[in-house]
Amino acid sequence: MSQPAKASLNIEMPGVDFAGMAREAIAGKLTEALVGSDTAIQSIVAAAIATKVNDRGQVGQYSSDNKTPFVEWLAQDLIRKATHDVLQQKVERLRPALEKQVEAQLTKNVKSIAASLTEAFIKQASAGYGVVINMTAEMRVRD
Repeated sequence: MSQPAKASLNIEMPGVDFAGMAREAIAGKLTEALVGSDTAIQSIVAAAIATKVNDRGQVGQYSSDNKTPFVEWLAQDLIRKATHDVLQQKVERLRPALEKQVEAQLTKNVKSIAASLTEAFIKQASAGYGVVINMTAEMRVRD
């Protein structure tokens, strides 16, 4: 059997982008085919929202990281952002009162805070792990 001859047409005209024109024509026909087909669009949308993503909403390198459908992750993210915004507004309105309360508690509990810090330091020092002490001594002549 003889193979059909491959024919190619190579037309070059200065200032005419045939490759660009071909890409536009192909893109136009694909768009026309997709827009005309509701089932194609439905399957594309269904696949996109069902795609499993990782905790950051991205398709991760490892499939084991991709546990959550994108639409579910997106809904959770929108809820997180809305919750953050509402809480931030409330805290900003209450900031002066909160600052006063924190300051009052700190001044009230200075001794207990110091005792807690000292106790934690003693526990760490007696365990022998995680304690580094750097001491610097300076001698000054007093008048």
